[in-house]
Amino acid sequence: MIRGVGVPSSKCTSWERANVLLLEDGTKYSLEGVDDDQYAEFSESVANATVKEDVPEEFKQFEAEE
Repeated sequence: MIRGVGVPSSKCTSWERANVLLLEDGTKYSLEGVDDDQYAEFSESVANATVKEDVPEEFKQFEAEE
């Protein structure tokens, strides 16, 4: 689940991009400073991730320190 993802509704005129991904196992990924292309690729790659082993190696660099 990506927290903070805004989904425009009929009342909203804008939305904000999530800056943190929190997996069910408690692993956090920081998405601050990630460019739009990386963000889109990351979001697509981890759409069904529940544990850090589900995240492709190329995105491990975004794992946040506790």
